[in-house]
Amino acid sequence: MTLTAAGAAVVNGGGNLPDFTVTAASTTGQTSSATANVNPADTDTNEPLTLTVTPVDGPFVEDSTNAGDTVATSTANDPDGGDITYTIDDTTNYAIDASTGTVTLTAAGAAVVNGGGNLPDFTVTAASTTGQTSSATANVNPADTDTNEPLTLTVTPVDGPFVEDSTNAGDTVATSTANDPDGGDITYTIDDTTNYAIDASTGTVTLTAAGAAVVNGGGNLPDFTVTAASTTGQTSSATANVNPADTDTNEPLTLTVTPVDGPFVEDSTNAGDTVATSTANDPDGGDITYTIDDTTNYAIDASTGTVTLTAAGAAVVNGGGNLPDFTVTAASTTGQTSSATANVNPADTDTNEPLTLTVTPVDGPFVEDSTNAGDTVATSTANDPDGGDITYTIDDTTNYAIDASTGTVTLTAAGAAVVNGGGNLPDFTVTAASTNRTNFLCYSQCKPSRYRTNEPLTLTVTRRRSIRRRQHKRRRYSSNIHCK
Repeated sequence: MTLTAAGAAVVNGGGNLPDFTVTAASTTGQTSSATANVNPADTDTNEPLTLTVTPVDGPFVEDSTNAGDTVATSTANDPDGGDITYTIDDTTNYAIDASTGTVTLTAAGAAVVNGGGNLPDFTVTAASTTGQTSSATANVNPADTDTNEPLTLTVTPVDGPFVEDSTNAGDTVATSTANDPDGGDITYTIDDTTNYAIDASTGTVTLTAAGAAVVNGGGNLPDFTVTAASTTGQTSSATANVNPADTDTNEPLTLTVTPVDGPFVEDSTNAGDTVATSTANDPDGGDITYTIDDTTNYAIDASTGTVTLTAAGAAVVNGGGNLPDFTVTAASTTGQTSSATANVNPADTDTNEPLTLTVTPVDGPFVEDSTNAGDTVATSTANDPDGGDITYTIDDTTNYAIDASTGTVTLTAAGAAVVNGGGNLPDFTVTAASTNRTNFLCYSQCKPSRYRTNEPLTLTVTRRRSIRRRQHKRRRYSSNIHCK
């Protein structure tokens, strides 16, 4: 018994051969027949079973995964119409519905995800048990169901600011460190490629020529943002914003302290009187605060830098004392911290004590024909309570000379000639001046009557004619000279 072309076509077309009956007949003598019924199932073609396992969209999230969450769905087809049953090889982490093929997590599988681990591979098998038995296997890549751990990124600026006129292209601005717990390869990028360059592999940020020029020109570097991306398995990114204040140029702070004009006056000074003003400038725009080292005698306005006397400082002046030195400090605390110090000489604010002068003539008169240039006329003594250096001068430089340092007054040749010629020395005035910061003058006038020349007394004796010559020769004559 063989197939006809039509019967072969049924099989090759995937159909089932129909039932048929065979009859046997004998043509010799008698005719007999027998029939056999053949079941076509005995000749059915066994079509292969197909299986597709599809993972769910999106990764599982650590700490948010539960037992029963769906991992994948399975779809199988048996062209021969068999009933399909599904099984899975890993029954620790997964469960499968034998009828539908849906794969879900067990409590153990959920614990793997929530603990930050990766789910293992698994294999699904579909079997058709009606008529013929067929099976198909699908292997699921665990990467399809990996937990996506967040990527972390840290950008650390370098220590210390850049220095104007000393910054170069290639100088390091910051370092970047990123970590992907899923083991992805990390690439770094930066948003400002004008002033900065970044190494894509290491994350090191450096200055470009343009960035170095900003610093060397006294400018401030702008903000920049670094992004790290992991491209293996899952893609994650993190951004770090760097404050440009971390890399500002530190311009020096300048400070000027100016004492007020004129000294303080004893018994006329009060607490709150202004001693000096302060002016500070920070090119970096910092907020400035002023302090003073002597808070006993002085007070300072922290915002304006104005220095005033305290009650104790005013008492020093009114008691005739001198105000002590003080030092003002200005500090800028925005961005960079700079400071400058100015020392104020207390002589600028000393009390002006009056200078005293005494001129003392020498004892005894000058003697005519016995007086010489250089003879001392008087001595001078001056005192400045403020400690000034004293210089002496005299108004009559024709008849007198004065030692500028000691105040000793002596006769010049012309002055000595006046005495020796029988004349009287003229009046003179001595002036003492203190030249320590402010000139203080004192005058003393000397009366020349104290130095009158001792003129000789003259005597004339007239002889009496009535006296005899003998008697005249016997008498002795004398004269007395009285000095005034």
